[in-house]
Amino acid sequence: MMFERIGSLTEDFVRMNGDLFDPDKRVDIFPADALNEKEDFDPDKRITPERSLAEDLSTVLSGYESYSFDELSQVDNNPVYTELAEKFSPGSWQELSTDEKKTVIGELVNSVSDLLGIERLPTVDYFDGDKHTYGYYSGQDNKLYINEAYLNDPNATLDTVVHEMRHAYQFRHAMNPETHLDRLYALNYYCYIDASHDYSGYQSQLIESEARAFASQFTERFFAGAGGENQ
Repeated sequence: MMFERIGSLTEDFVRMNGDLFDPDKRVDIFPADALNEKEDFDPDKRITPERSLAEDLSTVLSGYESYSFDELSQVDNNPVYTELAEKFSPGSWQELSTDEKKTVIGELVNSVSDLLGIERLPTVDYFDGDKHTYGYYSGQDNKLYINEAYLNDPNATLDTVVHEMRHAYQFRHAMNPETHLDRLYALNYYCYIDASHDYSGYQSQLIESEARAFASQFTERFFAGAGGENQ
């Protein structure tokens, strides 16, 4: 089985993992000693033999029907997020200079990193691009790139940062997988669907649908503590 390797994160993942990850190695039944063949990265380790590659690939390409994130309970009534939410409210945001907005974005990145347990804090860089791209995360550089064209829109900026921070979380877990979900992230990077090739498939795949859900649920809780001031 061959996968088309598309997208910057996919390229980063493949380049950083070399040949250690072999999605074709996953089979329904495998010998016990197969777990020791590739100690650095074994896609079958911690995955039950009953799960087939076809089943996991189906999940990767379609995502889940719903998502629940236990860590988001830490956002509720948290003074750190309440203060940030006030800064992201439209009235307050428009009063900030560009440099001040970037400082607030840095504060958001720090807080979401803590929330997700991301040990290597991503750095933030900015680019002046067209309005087709809000931003993106580079696993190779561990950088969050934000399009300055949207800096005047607090909601778009907030959603982009949180969405891409979830990608940072997914990428680090795919690089050092310990759970079944971690390995689904890794498999998704190997068969990533680029938006320019299949937008519907791009939206549906696990790492994108999960990142959207995380950003949406985060934003709802984020502004709830500040009285819903994103409206």
